[in-house]
Amino acid sequence: MSHLSSFRLKHAKDVVVLSVLCAFSLENFFQPAAVSQGGYDTTGFDEPDEAKDQGPASDQELQQKGDKKYVPGTSKYYQPTAVNDVDRWFAQYDDIRRKYESTPDERQYFDQLMNKPPGSGLSEGDQKFLEDMAGRYAEAFNQIKELDAMSETQQIHRGYAIFATQQSNLCLDCMRVLSDPKAVDKAGRPIAGTLADKRRVLYQLEKTNRLMDMRTRQTFNVGRNQYEQSNQRQE
Repeated sequence: MSHLSSFRLKHAKDVVVLSVLCAFSLENFFQPAAVSQGGYDTTGFDEPDEAKDQGPASDQELQQKGDKKYVPGTSKYYQPTAVNDVDRWFAQYDDIRRKYESTPDERQYFDQLMNKPPGSGLSEGDQKFLEDMAGRYAEAFNQIKELDAMSETQQIHRGYAIFATQQSNLCLDCMRVLSDPKAVDKAGRPIAGTLADKRRVLYQLEKTNRLMDMRTRQTFNVGRNQYEQSNQRQE
């Protein structure tokens, strides 16, 4: 059996395991059982309210609903008080991203591979790069799901878990398509025609995660991720 065939078999199993883990984490690991511990239910995937500020309700609506979400007469929120250790959570989250996320140079390399025609082949270096990237983001998912579930960080927590899983899968799909232009998924559908859309959705998810990250840090007065700042300066 060739090295690529062995790798495909190994990572096909990894994808199945990763998908099961993702489903388990989003539907079981983060289930309401965690709520009693200050956690949350993550069955929905809407952006946090902080990221969708439509301005304050009218004074009349505030009186009718008893809604104290906004400061009357302004577009400001009442400053919530963190019940859990948000600073510690973000310190762990930032460390995971620092260890496993791709650098700007790696992102550029990945984009170059994604833009290659299906079936154009992989060098040994290309294959190793995609294997390593897939493995790193799979491990990032494993690490992020181990973080404490808390209400203050629920949106960014589940958003990043999904991002890490999808990024890992996209690396594997890219490798398969470059090796075999007729590669199909488990449902028998060609993969090559889906890569552009998957990458577009992934980049949008990353942008949404960054917005949620920023809003959550601002809300609870958590310092910015120094690692991400340095990466952005290089992009």
